[in-house]
Amino acid sequence: MSWALKRGCGIALLLCCVTASRVAVAQEEAQSEQTELEALQDEIAEAKERLAEWRSKAAEYAQTLEAAPTELEKLERAIAQLKELKEVDIAQDLSVDELERRLDAADRDLASARAEKATLDAELAQRSERRRRVPELLEAARDRLQDLSGSSAPFAEGLPEVVAAQAELASLRLEVAQAEIDAYEREVESYDSRGALLSKRRELTMLEVSHQEELTHALREAVHAQQQRELEEDAREAQTMLAELEDTSAESRRLVESLATENQKLADRMIGEEGVTGRIVDLGQKLSRAEKQIADVDGALNNLREQI
Repeated sequence: MSWALKRGCGIALLLCCVTASRVAVAQEEAQSEQTELEALQDEIAEAKERLAEWRSKAAEYAQTLEAAPTELEKLERAIAQLKELKEVDIAQDLSVDELERRLDAADRDLASARAEKATLDAELAQRSERRRRVPELLEAARDRLQDLSGSSAPFAEGLPEVVAAQAELASLRLEVAQAEIDAYEREVESYDSRGALLSKRRELTMLEVSHQEELTHALREAVHAQQQRELEEDAREAQTMLAELEDTSAESRRLVESLATENQKLADRMIGEEGVTGRIVDLGQKLSRAEKQIADVDGALNNLREQI
């Protein structure tokens, strides 16, 4: 092989190596840009969520401030209605099952009212600390917005998608900071209105708790009283049945005694008297049935006495 050919092969091999190296670098750069793009997209999604949350809070505070007068009137009417309620009166003709069903419902309503009161108490307890913190949070949010506005450096060159994502993220960060500021400002503006609403809701809830406690107490007493009445009625019925059985037992005994006397008379006249034996047999059967009836009645009396 000539020197020129060898030299040409070496140059070609070198060019291949350089090309392969450049391809590898390009692939690495493309992979890096793709990774960066995915990270930017995650940050954009997170920023959009924060933006929605802050805007939602600002809208809620603004709506509360606007609706506060109407809501206060409704709460005051509800409070007046509860205060005018008469004492709880439970109908006397309700069954124990119906009373227990109403008691279960009243217990659930009482538990719900107590839970609502606990929630309102916690919110009222946190208000003073929140009022102290909000101005500090508002000032910090304004500082962040100022820093973001002053650091708008040009975006690095790269894939158009990466550059666009960087620009979108920068814009979103500004919007999030501004939305946070708006939310804090609306919160400060609505503080007094929300405090008045919380106080009225707590007053209404306390009245509801008191009413439900009175209702559950009355229902429990009604259940107990109705159970007592039903037991007394059962006892009266049992006493009546016992008296009837005792009367039946006395009559049965008198019948047995009468049959026994007649049987003895027939036995004395058995010799020489036609049909006497048959009559004695018949009376004996009647006597056996009567004695069995007495035994059954006595057994029923004993069972009833045990139940009473």
